[in-house]
Amino acid sequence: MWRAMQPNKAGVVSARGLILWACVNGVPQHTVNGVKAFNVGGIATTTPAAIGKPVPLAAIQAAHQHWAASVFANANSTHTNQNAVAAVLNGGFNYSAQTASTYGTAYGQLVLMA
Repeated sequence: MWRAMQPNKAGVVSARGLILWACVNGVPQHTVNGVKAFNVGGIATTTPAAIGKPVPLAAIQAAHQHWAASVFANANSTHTNQNAVAAVLNGGFNYSAQTASTYGTAYGQLVLMA
């Protein structure tokens, strides 16, 4: 998953990578006509000084929706296999030779936010 989070040769992070970064750093909010909205263009792609701050599922879903994916299911997505929450909990987006050693290892957890 870390590989997807890195910029390509042109310096661009893929949609899947940005969604994963949203799981780590969240998605900043801005106000449009008095309504708070997520600013997907502002996703930070740097490792934070401290890991562990909970990221609201709504923020992660906003990042998914921007790229026509969803945290709720892959079935309705035009970009299948993009559920980063499932990937973080499973240790990868799918089982393959690349993920054989990490698949089944949770790299995050769901927590109740008050």
